[in-house]
Amino acid sequence: MRHRLAVAAVVVLVVLAGCSLDGGSSTPTEGGPTERPTPTEPPGDATPTPTGGGSTPSGAETPTVTPGAGTPTGTPGSGATPTDGGTPSGDLQPVSAMESLPAGVTAEKVTNVSALFDVESGAFADSGFEYDMRLYNTTRPDVRFHIANDTEATFLNASVPAMDLSEQYYLGPTEVGVHNTSTGAVAYGKGPTPVRTSAGFAAVIFALFPQGYVGSLEWEAEGVYTTDSGEQRLVLESAGRNETASEGIFAPSLVAEGEQFRSASGRIEVTASGVVRYGNVSATVERGGETYTKGLEFTIGPYGAESIPKPDWLEAVPEPTLSVESSDRLLAYEYAGDRPFPAGSNLTVGSGGFGSAASTNVTLSESVSPGETVYVYRTGSGADVSYAASVGQRPTLPDDATAFSGEVTITVRVGDYDLAVGTQVGA
Repeated sequence: MRHRLAVAAVVVLVVLAGCSLDGGSSTPTEGGPTERPTPTEPPGDATPTPTGGGSTPSGAETPTVTPGAGTPTGTPGSGATPTDGGTPSGDLQPVSAMESLPAGVTAEKVTNVSALFDVESGAFADSGFEYDMRLYNTTRPDVRFHIANDTEATFLNASVPAMDLSEQYYLGPTEVGVHNTSTGAVAYGKGPTPVRTSAGFAAVIFALFPQGYVGSLEWEAEGVYTTDSGEQRLVLESAGRNETASEGIFAPSLVAEGEQFRSASGRIEVTASGVVRYGNVSATVERGGETYTKGLEFTIGPYGAESIPKPDWLEAVPEPTLSVESSDRLLAYEYAGDRPFPAGSNLTVGSGGFGSAASTNVTLSESVSPGETVYVYRTGSGADVSYAASVGQRPTLPDDATAFSGEVTITVRVGDYDLAVGTQVGA
């Protein structure tokens, strides 16, 4: 997951915070600014109930990666779900039956949650992994996450099944895409672009949810059981709230700021090597006189296929190119849309800074045909910088044209597509 989302990288976080998410109007105005509004959701009235421990998350369908398919389909029992079932119904063996204890765990309790999850990260360094998560709250619909990583590419599906909403992320070695399945809008990035920055950030944040929730509670060792495949699992049950846990953006806590803790329950199953195969963590809290239950249920396992393919919704996206010429003072952008880019449209040029954050709209005085090159240069510096563009004809640069440096990107909006391409100047 080493790969910003032009649509809205944290769209599902809006849902989690209880704000609205109805898909909005993310169909762009062609040639307009490249920023998209965050989709919004009407307040949900569903009342999901957390399930018991040890099995595949129940309720709405869990999306999983389907090679070559645009919309992942629900395939219960695949991906991160343990293939030999969940928690057994019989008695557990004593903790002493465990061949070895995971890092951060003693025969009595969990002493270091960070150490436990650090080991888990290393366990899938070579094989990749699949995470399935169900975030539930009795005041709104369930939110689902499916994250698959094959060590080279990452696929993430964040969805609200009860509302038929989802957003899909693909992060490959050079390309990245974000697909709003409700509107059909696609944000595409090639090279170092803001799309890649925010999409990678979103994927990392979502993958940290289990650690944040597990770390919100204290855990006691209950016993051991062996799966049908022979895998030993140490079963840990909640022993109450971890009073030292705090809400954090990178690993969100089960009990958020402003919520009054009332009670908690939880169960996690950990292998001897330190992989948390299953977890279900919940708390009953009160805010503003309202009492509700919230929690997270998740499973994790190795990635079950050879590689993650580029989804079909990304296959049809035009791929623009960007190069730098004339001692880094001239950008050559080859437009790759399937229709003319009309006069009066904007190219958004980003230069330098994290995720090419410093951006300027350059308005084109004439239309651009598919395959035609647009040349962009700038003069001045700081607040006095100005940009100029030439369509189809290489310009003669003025003496005061200044060089570009760092990450440089150009983004255009064509129909349902935000197309971004970037390059590193002076690397």
